[in-house]
Amino acid sequence: MATDLERLNLVVQNKENLRNAFIEIGEDVDETTPFSEYANVVKALPSKAIMTDIRNAINTKGGELTADTPYSEYPAAINGLEGGGEDYLQKYLDTMQSTYDFFGTYKGTSVDDLITYNHTRYVTDMTQMFNICSNIETIPLLDTSNATDMKYMFTGCASLKTIPLLNTSNVTNMKNMFASCGSLTEVPLLDTSSVTNMEQMFYYCTSLKTIPLLNTSKVTKMNQMFNGCSALTEVPLLDTSSVTSMEYMFQNCKVLTKIPIFNQEKNTSMYAMFASCSALTEITLLNTYNVTSMYNMFNNCTNLKSVYGLDLSKASYATRAFNACSALTNLIVYNVKYNLQIGSGTDWGHLLTLDSLVNCCKECINTGSSKTLTMGTANTAKLADVYVKFTDSTQTTIATDTKGEVEVCESTDTGAMLISQYMTLKNWVLA
Repeated sequence: MATDLERLNLVVQNKENLRNAFIEIGEDVDETTPFSEYANVVKALPSKAIMTDIRNAINTKGGELTADTPYSEYPAAINGLEGGGEDYLQKYLDTMQSTYDFFGTYKGTSVDDLITYNHTRYVTDMTQMFNICSNIETIPLLDTSNATDMKYMFTGCASLKTIPLLNTSNVTNMKNMFASCGSLTEVPLLDTSSVTNMEQMFYYCTSLKTIPLLNTSKVTKMNQMFNGCSALTEVPLLDTSSVTSMEYMFQNCKVLTKIPIFNQEKNTSMYAMFASCSALTEITLLNTYNVTSMYNMFNNCTNLKSVYGLDLSKASYATRAFNACSALTNLIVYNVKYNLQIGSGTDWGHLLTLDSLVNCCKECINTGSSKTLTMGTANTAKLADVYVKFTDSTQTTIATDTKGEVEVCESTDTGAMLISQYMTLKNWVLA
Protein backbone atom coordinates (compact mmCIF):
# COMPACT_ATOMS: atom_id res chain seq x y z
CA MET A 1 0.00 0.00 0.00
CA ALA A 2 1.14 3.57 -0.66
CA THR A 3 2.05 5.89 2.20
CA ASP A 4 -0.14 8.86 3.13
CA LEU A 5 2.47 11.14 1.59
CA GLU A 6 2.35 9.24 -1.69
CA ARG A 7 -1.45 9.52 -1.77
CA LEU A 8 -1.26 13.23 -0.99
CA ASN A 9 1.30 13.78 -3.73
CA LEU A 10 -0.87 11.88 -6.21
CA VAL A 11 -3.88 14.09 -5.52
CA VAL A 12 -1.97 17.38 -5.34
CA GLN A 13 -0.10 16.64 -8.56
CA ASN A 14 -3.35 15.78 -10.27
CA LYS A 15 -4.61 19.33 -10.32
CA GLU A 16 -6.29 19.15 -13.73
CA ASN A 17 -9.74 18.39 -12.29
CA LEU A 18 -9.64 21.63 -10.30
CA ARG A 19 -8.41 23.61 -13.28
CA ASN A 20 -11.30 22.30 -15.35
CA ALA A 21 -13.69 23.20 -12.54
CA PHE A 22 -12.41 26.79 -12.69
CA ILE A 23 -12.78 26.87 -16.49
CA GLU A 24 -16.30 25.47 -16.17
CA ILE A 25 -17.34 28.49 -14.07
CA GLY A 26 -15.71 30.96 -16.44
CA GLU A 27 -12.29 31.47 -14.88
CA ASP A 28 -9.43 30.86 -17.31
CA VAL A 29 -6.55 29.15 -15.51
CA ASP A 30 -3.56 28.29 -17.70
CA GLU A 31 -2.38 24.68 -17.42
CA THR A 32 1.13 25.95 -16.58
CA THR A 33 -0.11 27.78 -13.47
CA PRO A 34 1.58 26.20 -10.42
CA PHE A 35 -0.76 24.50 -7.99
CA SER A 36 0.63 26.79 -5.26
CA GLU A 37 -1.06 29.72 -6.98
CA TYR A 38 -4.48 28.07 -7.08
CA ALA A 39 -5.17 29.39 -3.58
CA ASN A 40 -4.99 32.95 -4.91
CA VAL A 41 -7.41 32.06 -7.68
CA VAL A 42 -9.84 30.65 -5.16
CA LYS A 43 -9.50 33.58 -2.78
CA ALA A 44 -10.33 35.95 -5.63
CA LEU A 45 -13.49 33.97 -6.37
CA PRO A 46 -15.13 33.38 -2.99
CA SER A 47 -18.62 33.45 -4.47
CA LYS A 48 -18.05 30.94 -7.26
CA ALA A 49 -20.43 27.98 -7.08
CA ILE A 50 -17.82 25.25 -7.38
CA MET A 51 -15.83 26.49 -4.37
CA THR A 52 -18.99 27.06 -2.38
CA ASP A 53 -20.06 23.47 -3.04
CA ILE A 54 -16.68 22.08 -1.94
CA ARG A 55 -16.60 24.29 1.16
CA ASN A 56 -20.15 23.33 2.12
CA ALA A 57 -19.37 19.63 1.62
CA ILE A 58 -16.42 19.92 4.01
CA ASN A 59 -18.33 22.00 6.56
CA THR A 60 -21.26 19.58 6.69
CA LYS A 61 -18.76 16.97 7.86
CA GLY A 62 -17.38 19.12 10.64
CA GLY A 63 -15.16 21.63 8.82
CA GLU A 64 -15.05 25.35 9.67
CA LEU A 65 -14.10 26.93 6.38
CA THR A 66 -15.18 30.43 5.38
CA ALA A 67 -15.38 32.17 2.02
CA ASP A 68 -12.02 33.78 2.74
CA THR A 69 -10.21 30.55 3.58
CA PRO A 70 -7.45 29.97 0.96
CA TYR A 71 -7.84 26.73 -0.92
CA SER A 72 -4.32 25.76 0.12
CA GLU A 73 -5.80 25.17 3.60
CA TYR A 74 -8.57 22.86 2.38
CA PRO A 75 -6.48 19.65 2.55
CA ALA A 76 -5.69 20.32 6.22
CA ALA A 77 -9.38 20.95 6.86
CA ILE A 78 -10.26 17.61 5.27
CA ASN A 79 -7.62 15.83 7.34
CA GLY A 80 -9.10 17.38 10.47
CA LEU A 81 -12.60 16.05 9.89
CA GLU A 82 -14.11 13.70 12.42
CA GLY A 83 -12.87 10.17 11.87
CA GLY A 84 -9.17 10.90 11.71
CA GLY A 85 -6.82 12.02 8.96
CA GLU A 86 -5.07 8.84 7.98
CA ASP A 87 -6.53 8.32 4.51
CA TYR A 88 -6.45 11.70 2.84
CA LEU A 89 -7.30 10.21 -0.56
CA GLN A 90 -10.50 8.64 0.79
CA LYS A 91 -11.69 11.93 2.24
CA TYR A 92 -10.70 13.87 -0.82
CA LEU A 93 -12.66 11.57 -3.16
CA ASP A 94 -15.61 11.37 -0.77
CA THR A 95 -15.77 15.16 -0.93
CA MET A 96 -15.06 15.72 -4.63
CA GLN A 97 -17.00 12.64 -5.86
CA SER A 98 -14.92 12.81 -9.03
CA THR A 99 -11.86 11.06 -10.44
CA TYR A 100 -11.72 13.29 -13.52
CA ASP A 101 -8.40 12.63 -15.31
CA PHE A 102 -7.14 11.24 -12.00
CA PHE A 103 -4.38 9.06 -13.42
CA GLY A 104 -4.20 10.90 -16.75
CA THR A 105 -0.98 10.08 -18.69
CA TYR A 106 0.31 7.96 -15.76
CA LYS A 107 3.33 6.00 -17.02
CA GLY A 108 3.26 3.01 -14.65
CA THR A 109 1.91 -0.45 -15.48
CA SER A 110 -0.39 -0.69 -12.45
CA VAL A 111 -2.21 1.51 -9.94
CA ASP A 112 -3.03 -1.33 -7.54
CA ASP A 113 -0.97 0.28 -4.75
CA LEU A 114 -2.39 3.78 -5.35
CA ILE A 115 -6.15 3.28 -5.08
CA THR A 116 -8.47 0.74 -3.46
CA TYR A 117 -12.04 -0.44 -3.96
CA ASN A 118 -13.55 1.79 -1.25
CA HIS A 119 -11.81 4.95 -2.41
CA THR A 120 -14.36 5.36 -5.20
CA ARG A 121 -17.45 4.50 -3.17
CA TYR A 122 -19.07 7.95 -3.65
CA VAL A 123 -17.55 8.87 -7.01
CA THR A 124 -20.09 9.80 -9.68
CA ASP A 125 -17.80 11.21 -12.37
CA MET A 126 -15.08 8.89 -13.69
CA THR A 127 -14.44 10.85 -16.89
CA GLN A 128 -10.91 10.24 -18.23
CA MET A 129 -9.90 8.48 -15.02
CA PHE A 130 -7.20 6.44 -16.80
CA ASN A 131 -6.89 8.67 -19.87
CA ILE A 132 -3.81 7.81 -21.97
CA CYS A 133 -2.30 5.52 -19.34
CA SER A 134 -0.48 3.86 -22.22
CA ASN A 135 1.54 1.41 -20.11
CA ILE A 136 -1.12 0.24 -17.67
CA GLU A 137 -1.99 -3.44 -18.14
CA THR A 138 -4.65 -4.10 -15.49
CA ILE A 139 -7.23 -2.09 -13.56
CA PRO A 140 -8.02 -2.85 -9.90
CA LEU A 141 -11.55 -3.64 -8.84
CA LEU A 142 -13.28 -0.34 -7.98
CA ASP A 143 -16.58 0.56 -6.37
CA THR A 144 -18.46 2.11 -9.29
CA SER A 145 -21.94 1.74 -7.87
CA ASN A 146 -22.56 5.51 -7.86
CA ALA A 147 -20.83 6.32 -11.13
CA THR A 148 -22.97 8.06 -13.76
CA ASP A 149 -20.32 9.23 -16.21
CA MET A 150 -17.56 7.01 -17.65
CA LYS A 151 -16.81 8.83 -20.89
CA TYR A 152 -13.16 8.53 -21.99
CA MET A 153 -12.49 6.45 -18.84
CA PHE A 154 -9.93 4.13 -20.47
CA THR A 155 -9.16 6.10 -23.64
CA GLY A 156 -5.65 5.47 -24.93
CA CYS A 157 -4.85 2.61 -22.54
CA ALA A 158 -2.92 0.92 -25.33
CA SER A 159 -1.48 -1.88 -23.14
CA LEU A 160 -4.66 -2.68 -21.21
CA LYS A 161 -5.56 -6.33 -21.71
CA THR A 162 -8.46 -6.91 -19.30
CA ILE A 163 -11.23 -4.91 -17.65
CA PRO A 164 -12.55 -5.87 -14.20
CA LEU A 165 -16.25 -6.40 -13.63
CA LEU A 166 -17.76 -2.92 -13.24
CA ASN A 167 -21.05 -1.89 -11.69
CA THR A 168 -22.40 0.37 -14.42
CA SER A 169 -26.07 0.32 -13.49
CA ASN A 170 -26.24 4.11 -13.07
CA VAL A 171 -23.95 5.11 -15.92
CA THR A 172 -25.54 7.23 -18.67
CA ASN A 173 -22.49 8.20 -20.72
CA MET A 174 -19.96 5.70 -22.14
CA LYS A 175 -18.67 7.89 -24.98
CA ASN A 176 -15.09 6.86 -25.92
CA MET A 177 -14.97 4.64 -22.84
CA PHE A 178 -12.57 2.08 -24.37
CA ALA A 179 -11.34 4.14 -27.34
CA SER A 180 -7.89 3.18 -28.62
CA CYS A 181 -7.48 0.28 -26.19
CA GLY A 182 -5.53 -1.60 -28.83
CA SER A 183 -4.60 -4.62 -26.68
CA LEU A 184 -8.08 -5.31 -25.34
CA THR A 185 -9.50 -8.57 -26.72
CA GLU A 186 -12.77 -8.64 -24.77
CA VAL A 187 -14.81 -6.64 -22.29
CA PRO A 188 -16.93 -7.99 -19.43
CA LEU A 189 -20.70 -7.97 -19.41
CA LEU A 190 -21.80 -4.41 -18.65
CA ASP A 191 -25.13 -3.12 -17.35
CA THR A 192 -25.89 -0.49 -19.97
CA SER A 193 -29.59 -0.11 -19.25
CA SER A 194 -29.21 3.60 -18.40
CA VAL A 195 -26.71 4.56 -21.09
CA THR A 196 -27.77 7.12 -23.72
CA ASN A 197 -24.42 7.82 -25.41
CA MET A 198 -22.11 5.15 -26.88
CA GLU A 199 -20.28 7.30 -29.43
CA GLN A 200 -16.83 5.87 -30.21
CA MET A 201 -17.23 3.48 -27.27
CA PHE A 202 -14.93 0.84 -28.82
CA TYR A 203 -13.18 3.17 -31.30
CA TYR A 204 -10.05 1.52 -32.69
CA CYS A 205 -10.03 -1.39 -30.28
CA THR A 206 -8.00 -3.17 -32.91
CA SER A 207 -7.68 -6.48 -31.01
CA LEU A 208 -11.28 -6.71 -29.83
CA LYS A 209 -12.80 -9.91 -31.19
CA THR A 210 -16.16 -10.12 -29.41
CA ILE A 211 -18.70 -7.74 -27.89
CA PRO A 212 -20.94 -8.78 -24.98
CA LEU A 213 -24.70 -8.45 -25.26
CA LEU A 214 -25.50 -4.81 -24.53
CA ASN A 215 -28.77 -3.22 -23.44
CA THR A 216 -28.96 -0.27 -25.82
CA SER A 217 -32.65 0.56 -25.46
CA LYS A 218 -31.95 4.15 -24.32
CA VAL A 219 -28.95 4.87 -26.53
CA THR A 220 -29.44 7.74 -29.00
CA LYS A 221 -25.89 8.07 -30.36
CA MET A 222 -23.76 5.29 -31.84
CA ASN A 223 -21.48 7.32 -34.11
CA GLN A 224 -18.19 5.47 -34.68
CA MET A 225 -19.09 2.98 -31.98
CA PHE A 226 -17.02 0.18 -33.55
CA ASN A 227 -14.93 2.25 -35.98
CA GLY A 228 -11.52 0.66 -36.46
CA CYS A 229 -12.34 -2.62 -34.70
CA SER A 230 -10.34 -4.49 -37.31
CA ALA A 231 -10.47 -7.89 -35.51
CA LEU A 232 -14.25 -7.90 -34.92
CA THR A 233 -16.05 -10.57 -36.94
CA GLU A 234 -19.60 -9.98 -35.71
CA VAL A 235 -21.64 -7.87 -33.30
CA PRO A 236 -24.55 -8.95 -31.11
CA LEU A 237 -28.15 -7.95 -31.73
CA LEU A 238 -28.53 -4.30 -30.67
CA ASP A 239 -31.71 -2.43 -29.77
CA THR A 240 -31.36 0.67 -31.93
CA SER A 241 -34.95 1.88 -31.63
CA SER A 242 -33.86 5.18 -30.03
CA VAL A 243 -30.71 5.78 -32.08
CA THR A 244 -30.71 8.89 -34.27
CA SER A 245 -27.22 8.67 -35.76
CA MET A 246 -24.94 5.78 -36.81
CA GLU A 247 -22.25 7.67 -38.72
CA TYR A 248 -19.03 5.67 -39.25
CA MET A 249 -20.43 3.02 -36.90
CA PHE A 250 -18.59 0.05 -38.46
CA GLN A 251 -16.00 1.86 -40.59
CA ASN A 252 -12.77 -0.11 -41.00
CA CYS A 253 -14.20 -3.28 -39.44
CA LYS A 254 -12.21 -5.17 -42.03
CA VAL A 255 -13.13 -8.74 -41.01
CA LEU A 256 -16.77 -8.12 -40.13
CA THR A 257 -18.71 -10.69 -42.14
CA LYS A 258 -22.29 -9.97 -41.06
CA ILE A 259 -24.38 -7.43 -39.20
CA PRO A 260 -27.51 -7.89 -37.12
CA ILE A 261 -30.92 -6.53 -38.07
CA PHE A 262 -31.29 -2.91 -36.97
CA ASN A 263 -34.38 -0.94 -36.01
CA GLN A 264 -33.79 2.26 -37.99
CA GLU A 265 -37.02 4.10 -37.29
CA LYS A 266 -35.36 7.15 -35.73
CA ASN A 267 -31.98 7.00 -37.40
CA THR A 268 -31.32 9.81 -39.88
CA SER A 269 -27.64 9.35 -40.71
CA MET A 270 -25.68 6.37 -42.05
CA TYR A 271 -22.78 8.49 -43.28
CA ALA A 272 -19.89 6.06 -43.99
CA MET A 273 -21.56 3.52 -41.70
CA PHE A 274 -19.93 0.47 -43.36
CA ALA A 275 -17.03 2.19 -45.13
CA SER A 276 -14.06 -0.12 -45.75
CA CYS A 277 -15.81 -3.19 -44.35
CA SER A 278 -13.97 -5.25 -46.91
CA ALA A 279 -15.27 -8.66 -45.72
CA LEU A 280 -18.98 -7.83 -45.99
CA THR A 281 -20.65 -9.59 -48.90
CA GLU A 282 -24.36 -8.88 -48.41
CA ILE A 283 -26.64 -6.30 -46.78
CA THR A 284 -30.33 -7.00 -46.25
CA LEU A 285 -33.31 -5.70 -44.31
CA LEU A 286 -32.21 -2.18 -43.46
CA ASN A 287 -35.09 0.20 -42.78
CA THR A 288 -33.73 3.42 -44.25
CA TYR A 289 -36.99 5.34 -44.72
CA ASN A 290 -35.96 8.22 -42.42
CA VAL A 291 -32.28 8.28 -43.34
CA THR A 292 -31.20 11.56 -44.96
CA SER A 293 -27.45 10.91 -45.29
CA MET A 294 -25.91 7.81 -46.87
CA TYR A 295 -22.77 9.46 -48.21
CA ASN A 296 -19.95 6.89 -48.44
CA MET A 297 -22.23 4.39 -46.67
CA PHE A 298 -20.57 1.38 -48.35
CA ASN A 299 -17.46 3.15 -49.59
CA ASN A 300 -14.66 0.71 -50.40
CA CYS A 301 -16.61 -2.41 -49.43
CA THR A 302 -14.65 -4.29 -52.05
CA ASN A 303 -16.32 -7.69 -51.55
CA LEU A 304 -19.88 -6.47 -51.20
CA LYS A 305 -21.93 -8.25 -53.85
CA SER A 306 -25.55 -7.67 -52.86
CA VAL A 307 -27.53 -4.82 -51.27
CA TYR A 308 -31.25 -5.36 -51.00
CA GLY A 309 -34.13 -3.09 -50.09
CA LEU A 310 -32.74 0.39 -49.43
CA ASP A 311 -35.45 3.06 -49.29
CA LEU A 312 -33.92 6.32 -50.53
CA SER A 313 -37.04 8.47 -50.04
CA LYS A 314 -35.25 11.02 -47.84
CA ALA A 315 -31.63 10.28 -48.72
CA SER A 316 -30.67 13.68 -50.08
CA TYR A 317 -27.00 12.94 -49.47
CA ALA A 318 -26.30 9.53 -50.99
CA THR A 319 -24.31 10.29 -54.14
CA ARG A 320 -21.28 8.17 -53.11
CA ALA A 321 -23.11 5.50 -51.14
CA PHE A 322 -21.63 2.65 -53.22
CA ASN A 323 -18.29 4.23 -54.12
CA ALA A 324 -15.54 1.72 -54.92
CA CYS A 325 -17.80 -1.31 -54.40
CA SER A 326 -15.97 -3.18 -57.14
CA ALA A 327 -17.80 -6.51 -56.61
CA LEU A 328 -21.34 -5.10 -56.43
CA THR A 329 -23.62 -7.25 -58.54
CA ASN A 330 -27.15 -7.06 -57.13
CA LEU A 331 -28.73 -3.79 -56.03
CA ILE A 332 -32.35 -3.18 -55.09
CA VAL A 333 -33.31 0.37 -54.08
CA TYR A 334 -36.63 2.15 -53.75
CA ASN A 335 -37.98 5.68 -54.14
CA VAL A 336 -34.96 7.49 -55.58
CA LYS A 337 -35.52 11.25 -55.41
CA TYR A 338 -31.99 12.65 -55.40
CA ASN A 339 -28.85 12.35 -57.53
CA LEU A 340 -27.35 8.89 -57.15
CA GLN A 341 -24.20 7.17 -58.36
CA ILE A 342 -24.14 3.37 -58.64
CA GLY A 343 -21.10 2.88 -60.89
CA SER A 344 -18.02 4.43 -62.45
CA GLY A 345 -16.73 3.11 -65.78
CA THR A 346 -15.11 -0.27 -65.24
CA ASP A 347 -13.76 0.62 -61.80
CA TRP A 348 -16.81 -0.24 -59.71
CA GLY A 349 -20.49 -0.99 -60.15
CA HIS A 350 -19.73 -2.36 -63.62
CA LEU A 351 -20.78 -5.88 -62.57
CA LEU A 352 -24.37 -4.86 -61.77
CA THR A 353 -26.97 -7.10 -63.36
CA LEU A 354 -29.36 -5.79 -65.97
CA ASP A 355 -32.25 -6.36 -63.55
CA SER A 356 -30.51 -4.18 -60.96
CA LEU A 357 -29.98 -1.37 -63.48
CA VAL A 358 -33.56 -1.49 -64.70
CA ASN A 359 -34.83 -1.49 -61.10
CA CYS A 360 -32.83 1.66 -60.32
CA CYS A 361 -34.31 3.39 -63.35
CA LYS A 362 -37.86 2.36 -62.53
CA GLU A 363 -37.52 3.57 -58.93
CA CYS A 364 -36.45 7.10 -59.87
CA ILE A 365 -39.20 9.60 -59.06
CA ASN A 366 -40.07 12.69 -61.07
CA THR A 367 -39.42 15.50 -58.59
CA GLY A 368 -40.07 18.28 -61.10
CA SER A 369 -36.39 19.14 -61.45
CA SER A 370 -33.51 17.52 -63.30
CA LYS A 371 -31.64 14.70 -61.54
CA THR A 372 -28.81 12.39 -62.60
CA LEU A 373 -28.42 8.65 -62.17
CA THR A 374 -24.72 8.01 -62.69
CA MET A 375 -23.92 4.40 -63.51
CA GLY A 376 -20.85 4.56 -65.74
CA THR A 377 -20.23 3.71 -69.38
CA ALA A 378 -20.21 -0.06 -68.83
CA ASN A 379 -23.73 0.06 -67.42
CA THR A 380 -25.20 2.58 -69.84
CA ALA A 381 -24.03 0.26 -72.61
CA LYS A 382 -26.03 -2.59 -71.05
CA LEU A 383 -29.16 -0.42 -71.21
CA ALA A 384 -28.59 0.94 -74.71
CA ASP A 385 -31.08 -1.45 -76.34
CA VAL A 386 -33.50 -1.91 -73.44
CA TYR A 387 -37.10 -0.91 -74.20
CA VAL A 388 -39.94 -0.31 -71.76
CA LYS A 389 -43.62 0.60 -71.99
CA PHE A 390 -46.14 1.98 -69.50
CA THR A 391 -48.21 -0.65 -67.72
CA ASP A 392 -51.16 1.66 -68.37
CA SER A 393 -51.34 1.72 -72.15
CA THR A 394 -53.11 5.09 -72.12
CA GLN A 395 -50.35 6.84 -70.23
CA THR A 396 -47.97 9.14 -72.12
CA THR A 397 -46.52 11.43 -69.42
CA ILE A 398 -45.18 11.04 -65.91
CA ALA A 399 -46.63 13.34 -63.27
CA THR A 400 -44.53 15.00 -60.57
CA ASP A 401 -43.94 12.84 -57.49
CA THR A 402 -44.58 9.62 -59.42
CA LYS A 403 -42.31 7.00 -60.97
CA GLY A 404 -44.26 6.11 -64.08
CA GLU A 405 -44.90 2.38 -63.85
CA VAL A 406 -43.34 0.51 -66.76
CA GLU A 407 -42.32 -2.97 -67.83
CA VAL A 408 -39.55 -4.20 -70.08
CA CYS A 409 -40.80 -4.98 -73.58
CA GLU A 410 -39.77 -5.61 -77.18
CA SER A 411 -38.87 -2.68 -79.42
CA THR A 412 -41.82 -3.55 -81.67
CA ASP A 413 -44.43 -3.41 -78.90
CA THR A 414 -47.00 -0.62 -78.98
CA GLY A 415 -45.82 2.25 -76.82
CA ALA A 416 -42.25 0.92 -76.62
CA MET A 417 -39.55 3.46 -75.84
CA LEU A 418 -35.87 3.28 -74.96
CA ILE A 419 -35.25 3.32 -71.23
CA SER A 420 -33.22 6.52 -71.70
CA GLN A 421 -36.34 8.16 -73.19
CA TYR A 422 -38.38 6.93 -70.25
CA MET A 423 -35.89 8.54 -67.88
CA THR A 424 -36.07 11.81 -69.81
CA LEU A 425 -39.85 11.86 -69.35
CA LYS A 426 -39.35 12.03 -65.61
CA ASN A 427 -36.49 14.55 -65.69
CA TRP A 428 -33.67 12.07 -65.08
CA VAL A 429 -30.43 11.84 -67.00
CA LEU A 430 -28.47 8.58 -67.35
CA ALA A 431 -24.71 9.10 -67.16
